[in-house]
Amino acid sequence: MTEARDKALALRHAVQDGGDPVTERKRKREMLTLAALAERFISKHAKPRLRTWQKYESLLRVHVLPVVGERHAEEVTRAEFANLLDKVAERARIAANRTQNTLSSLYGWAVSEGLAASNPMTGLRPRAEEIVKDRVLSEDEIRAFWAATTSIPAGYRDALRLILLTGQRPGECAGIAAEELDVERRLWTIPASRSKNKRSHLVPLVGEAREIVLRVAEGKRKGALLATPRGRAPSVVDLAKAFERVRDGGVFEAPATAHDLRRTAATVMARLEIDRLTLAYVLNHASLTRRTVTGSTYDQHDYLPQKRRALEALDREIARIVAGETSTSNIVSLRNNA
Repeated sequence: MTEARDKALALRHAVQDGGDPVTERKRKREMLTLAALAERFISKHAKPRLRTWQKYESLLRVHVLPVVGERHAEEVTRAEFANLLDKVAERARIAANRTQNTLSSLYGWAVSEGLAASNPMTGLRPRAEEIVKDRVLSEDEIRAFWAATTSIPAGYRDALRLILLTGQRPGECAGIAAEELDVERRLWTIPASRSKNKRSHLVPLVGEAREIVLRVAEGKRKGALLATPRGRAPSVVDLAKAFERVRDGGVFEAPATAHDLRRTAATVMARLEIDRLTLAYVLNHASLTRRTVTGSTYDQHDYLPQKRRALEALDREIARIVAGETSTSNIVSLRNNA
């Protein structure tokens, strides 16, 4: 009887204070845990719309959900997230920034969907200062990289080598599929759904890159061409981890990432006096190729001949470097071909 009276008294005081305990209890029951919110964010937003959704999922799974996943998403405070990110930064500084960005995207989406009242990441300082990426592998590092990849799983080896040989992005190389190939024309079409700028991109297949693709595509008409040891298509995260294993073998003079292979390919082509516009077409950099009305509207040429010659020059140069041969002055210039 006393307990019932106390509850009634507490209810009366709560109502007098302007609150509604019944409504508050109902609200808390309907609140999503952070784990449930993250699952909804990945399935409803990230996976259908973001090419790099697996990075988001991995960062949340590794750094966030084990700590606060079972808490109500709206009850985790900015201070708690700041503390969590500081601890991530102690292990991996850049991963802390990526985790912060992922949480900001998650809560920003949740606010827009009415699943959260505010974004606790707003105004939170980055955990680490990032340096502009300008890492390019030296010739000795390219040779060491090539040798080291002979001892990793074939799917990872082929994907990493394709980045260096074609200059395409890690995720694009990892996800190459049989449907994207035109073997007779020696072309690889990266569909708009898989390219960073959402533009379909034609990549001529030449030399060693062509040999890799023909080998993995033999007998296949559809589906992913590369696979992890577990038989699934490698993700960007898988590729990054594979590259870390190569890197940890001591083959590089300084820290490097899989994306540095793409920058190295571009730099090698530039060193061969391949003009910057052709490079932009090879790399699918629409910010340069379509930044004027001429490029975006009037010039509808596909630049395949120029791209093919550029990649042939790259292939020869990588072959020379891997073989340990001395550089010659026989430079292929495309300045007048673009």
